[in-house]
Amino acid sequence: MNARSPLLRLFIIMLAFLQSGCMTSALYNKWTYTHEQVSGFYISADDKTLAIIGEKHHYIFPLSPSFKYILTSGKRPSIKPQFSEFHLLADGGVAGSYTLSINSTDLNEAEQTALKNVGFVEGKNDLVLKGRLEGQYYTAKGLDNASAFSHPYSITLVEDSSMPAPVKVALTPITVAADGVLWIGGAVLLGLFCAGHTATTGGKCFPGGL
Repeated sequence: MNARSPLLRLFIIMLAFLQSGCMTSALYNKWTYTHEQVSGFYISADDKTLAIIGEKHHYIFPLSPSFKYILTSGKRPSIKPQFSEFHLLADGGVAGSYTLSINSTDLNEAEQTALKNVGFVEGKNDLVLKGRLEGQYYTAKGLDNASAFSHPYSITLVEDSSMPAPVKVALTPITVAADGVLWIGGAVLLGLFCAGHTATTGGKCFPGGL
């Protein structure tokens, strides 16, 4: 009995290791990663909504006070935005995070103080604001060509393949007028960061931006 005990313990350890490996593999494989091209980032004229226009989907988020402040400030053209992976949820929700940074040399002392008051912190050579985004995503079907730019911005989408997929992704609430201006909920969408373009009003962008 004693002679078999070491072999038995070794067998149990090997079995536990193999099961652990299978569980790790299952956890990793349940996530599905895809990429989507994004042509523009917009804010509604009533300062309530951030809209990200993708090739297949539109992502709609309520604006936080700090995000709203910087996006409507005079320093917006100097901001460098970065977005994390967007997690798509089975109920049509979407969650992710953002990082906004601006070079400290572009700011005077008063401007730096104002940004710090809304949550920016000092980085190596810049001021940085990090936050979370939670909203809804919609199909862009019917509005596929609302914005078309030569150098799209790419975001990574993450889905939990172990969860049931939405029965039907809702149609985008964004509409486009005859003059090409984008609207949402009765408010005009104003261009913020447009891939390869400088943002202006009316949901339109011109060469020379992000």
